[in-house]
Amino acid sequence: MPHEAKVPGPIEGLRLPARAWGALRREGITNLDQLMNVAYQIDQFPGIGAKTAQVIREELVRVMSLQEQPPKLSSEG
Repeated sequence: MPHEAKVPGPIEGLRLPARAWGALRREGITNLDQLMNVAYQIDQFPGIGAKTAQVIREELVRVMSLQEQPPKLSSEG
C-alpha cells in the first residue's frame, strides 16, 4: 500500500549498493517520495532481488527516522 505523506529530498544520500542505484535510475526514481511510493513492490523491479529490496527498505527506515528526530539544541548561549 503506498504511503500518503510527502517525503522531501533526493535519494543521492542513501547508502545503497551499486545494483540498487542502477535499478532506481532505470525506473526513474530520483527522490525519497517516489521511492517510498514503490517500496512495497521494489523487489519486482528488474535487477532487484529480495536481499537488495530489503537493503533499500532498511535504508528508507533509517533515513525516515533521521528526519523525524527533533533538531539538536546548541550548547552555546
